Amino acid sequence: MAKLADMRSADLRNVLVLQAPPDGQGTRGERTGDWSDVATLRGKVESLSGDERQEANQISGVVTHRVTIRWRTGLDVTQRLKMSGESGARYLNIGFVNNLEERSRWVELLCREDV
Repeated sequence: MAKLADMRSADLRNVLVLQAPPDGQGTRGERTGDWSDVATLRGKVESLSGDERQEANQISGVVTHRVTIRWRTGLDVTQRLKMSGESGARYLNIGFVNNLEERSRWVELLCREDV
């Protein structure tokens, strides 16, 4: 992460849609329904690492990202970010919300993308 004093609006080049999880509940307690759009944001998305894992005899990839956005209230780890690109939509699941320098100016979101 660059120093916050060095952050500029031009660094926030990715358009992201903050989404809230479905609020319906099935008969077994599982979530049902569609994710709902909360807000459209601009952010800086940086890839941190990638890995492969084997589940149910299939190999899947996991990529982690750091997303920096302007401060906003109401962010939590139940939400995700939708990032659209040439290859279609990608979804970043929020795993950690960090109020940088506790100044309520910038928020760092550590996210996981299942590939």
